[in-house]
This record gives sequence, C-alpha cells and structure tokens, in this order.
Amino acid sequence: MSKPKSKKRSTFIRLIQLILPYKGLILFSLICMVGFNIFTAAPVYYAKDIVDGIVYGDKPELKQYFLVGLGLIIVFGLKGIFFFGQNYSIGYLVQRLITRLRQRLFNHMVGLSFSFFSRSKTGDLVSRFTNDLNVFQNTLVIGVTGPFRDIPRFFMLLGIMFFRSWELSLVTMIIIPIALFFIHLFGLRNKKAVSDRQISFSELSTLVIETITGIRVVKAFGMEDYEQERINKANEELYSNHMRSIIIDSYSTPVIQV
Repeated sequence: MSKPKSKKRSTFIRLIQLILPYKGLILFSLICMVGFNIFTAAPVYYAKDIVDGIVYGDKPELKQYFLVGLGLIIVFGLKGIFFFGQNYSIGYLVQRLITRLRQRLFNHMVGLSFSFFSRSKTGDLVSRFTNDLNVFQNTLVIGVTGPFRDIPRFFMLLGIMFFRSWELSLVTMIIIPIALFFIHLFGLRNKKAVSDRQISFSELSTLVIETITGIRVVKAFGMEDYEQERINKANEELYSNHMRSIIIDSYSTPVIQV
C-alpha cells in the first residue's frame, strides 16, 4: 500500500474513533434524514394526482380543498421537524468534533520543540486554529449530509420520476452526466481557490502578528509606511482569492441549473 493511501486510511480511522462516542446522536440524525427525505418526496409523488384531480376531475368541493391544504401543512410541518432534528444533531456533532480537535491540536503544538517554532511562521500556526479548522468543519458537514441525506433523496426523487413518466426520466438521465461533469469541474476550480485563500490568510495573519509584536521596532525606525504597504499587498491578495471563489460560485450554479 502506498504511503498517501496509508496516511488517508490512518486519518479516516482516527476520525471514526472521534465519532464513535456519538453513535446515538448519529443514529438519531440518520432517522431524521430518512424522515426529511420521505416528506420531501411525498408532495412530489402526490402532486400529479392532486393537480389532475382538480383540473380534469369533477369540480372539487370546498372540503377537498381544505383537506389538501391541511395535508400539505402537516407534510411540510413534519418535514420541518425532521430538518430541524437532523440539522441540529449534525451541527452539534460537528462542533463537538471541532472543539476536541482544536484542543488536541493545541496540546500537541505546545509539546513541540523550540526548533519547530523557529521554523514555522506564527500566522501559519494561528491559521491552523482558525481557517483550516473552518474548512475541515465545512468538509465534515458535506461528508455527513451528502451520503446519508442528499444522495438517497436524489435517487428517491429519481425513482418517483421513473414511476410517473419514464420517457421524461430518460431524457433527464441523459442530462445528468453533463451536469455531473460541470459539478466536478467547478469543484476542482473552487478547491484551488480555497487553497490559495488559506495561504493568503496565513500570510496576512503572519504579517499582522509580526507587526503588532514588533511594533516598538517599527516605531523606532519609522517603518509604518513600509509595514502598511506589506499588509496592503497581502490584504489585496486575500481579497483577490476570495473574489475568485465568489466568481466560481456565482457562475457555476446558473450553469449547472441550465
């Protein structure tokens, strides 16, 4: 087994070890995800029957309108309850994991040698506690909700489509690979933009911390303008990388929807 694969496997095992104490919470979250998917698909499944009954059937009575409206209120109410349950449980799980990882990271870092700190930039170390953990948090949320909520919901809705109209579903199936290609392409571009943004944030943090900690030297030698120019350059670089991410997000969503 290659070293990168072995490292990924080791990281995955350690992540599982962190998650295992919350298996009850994970089970509750999975139940909520299943309920959310069911009550998301239910209106789609019955929408055709309801519309056809109103448009092509006998003139519905006021009682039927009332029952349909009441049914939709109940369905969307239950959907909202399950969404709250899964959203809260996932949020709690992720935040507990991030809190534990942050503490472990600090405990590990303070135990390192002086040579490590002399080789490392202060901004890089600070960035580990802020930007890097935030990125990991977002990745963790996607990693939990994707396989257990979004993907099953996709196949559930796709199954309903085939049941209702297999001809239209076949046309959709032709479009799906094209959409997946663009999603993958935009994902790679956004990944590069996020990586550059992390590096820029780390460099800016380093400059700010160095300037503040060495402010006596800056004042003594009249280097305010020089430091301001350095910060301005790093700040503009971070702005440019943020804008790259915003631009990618802005045009990727409309393209995929088209």
